[in-house]
Amino acid sequence: MFAKRERRLATVMFSDMVGYSKLMSQDEEGAIQARQRMEMAIRQLVPDFGGRIVQFYGDGALSVFPSSLEGVRCAGEIQRVLRQEPEVPVRIGLHQGDIFEEGGNIYGETVNIASRIESFAVPGSVLFSEKIGADLRNHPNCRIEELGAFHLKNIDKPVALCALSGPMLVVPRPEELEGKGRPAQRSVAVLPFLNLSSDPENEYFSDGMSEEILNALAKEPALRVTARTSSFAYKGRAVDMRLIGRELGVETLLEGSVRKAGQRVRITAQLIEAANGYHLFSETYDRTLEDIFAVQDEIAQQIAGLLVETLGLQRAETTLAPASTANIDAYQAYLRGLFYWNRYNPVDVLEAVQFFRKAIELDPAYDKAYAILSFCYSFLGGTGSIPAEEALPPAREAAAKALALDDRQVLAHCAKGLVHIFYDWDLERAEQAFLQAKAINPQDPNFCGTYSLFLRAAGRYRESVEVMEEGVQIDPISLIANTYLIESYLGNRQPEKALDRCDRTLELFPDNLYLRMLKSKALLGMGRTDEAIALAREKADPGHPFFGDLLALRGYLYAHTGDAEHAQRCLVKLEKEAGSQPAASYYARAGSVYYAMDEMDAAFDHLLKAIDARLGGIMLMLNDPTWGRMKEDPRFEEVKKRVRAITNSRKKEPGAPT
Repeated sequence: MFAKRERRLATVMFSDMVGYSKLMSQDEEGAIQARQRMEMAIRQLVPDFGGRIVQFYGDGALSVFPSSLEGVRCAGEIQRVLRQEPEVPVRIGLHQGDIFEEGGNIYGETVNIASRIESFAVPGSVLFSEKIGADLRNHPNCRIEELGAFHLKNIDKPVALCALSGPMLVVPRPEELEGKGRPAQRSVAVLPFLNLSSDPENEYFSDGMSEEILNALAKEPALRVTARTSSFAYKGRAVDMRLIGRELGVETLLEGSVRKAGQRVRITAQLIEAANGYHLFSETYDRTLEDIFAVQDEIAQQIAGLLVETLGLQRAETTLAPASTANIDAYQAYLRGLFYWNRYNPVDVLEAVQFFRKAIELDPAYDKAYAILSFCYSFLGGTGSIPAEEALPPAREAAAKALALDDRQVLAHCAKGLVHIFYDWDLERAEQAFLQAKAINPQDPNFCGTYSLFLRAAGRYRESVEVMEEGVQIDPISLIANTYLIESYLGNRQPEKALDRCDRTLELFPDNLYLRMLKSKALLGMGRTDEAIALAREKADPGHPFFGDLLALRGYLYAHTGDAEHAQRCLVKLEKEAGSQPAASYYARAGSVYYAMDEMDAAFDHLLKAIDARLGGIMLMLNDPTWGRMKEDPRFEEVKKRVRAITNSRKKEPGAPT
């Protein structure tokens, strides 16, 4: 008689001791003891979490669980036990799906995938498929890191992998995984091309060459391209290619040089494998410069095509957008504007405005300059750095101009979306604008950042986290991208992740006051209130553009701990500062302190005054979980009513966007 074969849904776990054979050849007794320790941990813990050990095999074990949650929790506990001294290096992989059970053994594709995931792991880690990750994503006791999709050996389709995060657990770095298999989405960073010409004025041509290639590659959906902000951070620096690959999280790097002499130019390009420095291709292009921008575009398309082909991908069929400007001086002004915009504080953004206006003056048809100019005004009005009535009409005008010039640009649609958030307070129309941007290029870093702002304004923080985790992959050392991810984590009540990202970003920008404020909020969210207050009390320049926000944060923290005296002192200081800032900003800051003091009459009074003063960031403020108790108060209906009235009045204004 054949044994009965049963089919059922289960979570399969493979655990494997790393380096057992090598250890046996060096220290047989030590290897046996380590294997016995691993076996003892598995025998004890698997039944504790409702699982069954199917079999031990050599230096590993196969187990099965009825629940994905219990399987992952068991795996995490096994790692915590075995990572204590003397540590036993173990990899664990899990997958959920149908299995066949026969004679005590289990079979099926689920078993094969779990085995491949285990082989993808690193010592001390717990990896599992996105199928399990989807079940656990909102579970309070499971912290998950998404690692991306990979091609696993003998598995037809790519598998999206996740890692369990927490004390004593290892989360693999991207390059550790890429050494084990090919990512489903290939990745590249275009480094600034070197200017080998004797004339430093030719720098614009080498930078423009890099940017044109980057723009061409960004249109390839099968390719993840690091954003300009991050890749150009290495300009003029002698950094090892392997280190750049690790810092940017990419598998390949494109570098090159430009040598210009008179009307002749020689452009070289090399594609390098980041892990080992191996050259995948090296090409040289000689051209006559009858039209500088035409040459840049032609060479960029050739290099992009060769790169895509080399990586085994198929080029997307895209309609090429014309170059934004053919005016070299306008382009230089635009680049300087980007430099100040990316510093992301009110003083520098005001400086950026001047350069973008200069670029537009030099080339009135410069669509990208109009779009980022609109970004700047939305930022200044949205943060209350200048009165909304001064900032947001020019934001609307610049966004409309950018769209009129070229509605195929992601930036233009994102600019329109920001105007709807910060000026019109119309989230429905904002989402329409962002979805149009997404249809053009969902991997554009500007789309990721601005769309995450919309999602936060709509209270959709989980989605905002997902978008910005992708955004930081594309632009890993961007201050703006990392700031938006931290704010998304805080809104999604993930203070541990916010704190980790704050610390990593502060390594890049150690003097950034706003990052310190976000770190203080993360510490508060973790219950580490004394540390949060100590950090917020660190000395800061009263002339700093975020000093008013810092005073409000201090007051909020004091009130949170019941220290009404110090909270009141912060309110007095805020009132003294009120004359030097837009009224809406003062009302919002003071209102947050009154809210924390549980003085709800004063909190609502200041909130309504902020609305009447047209605080640009009101939609973000209303859906910030920090203000959660207000939504339970009947007076919140009056807040919503007043916002709706202003939204409707904006729609009737002359020139209002649709």
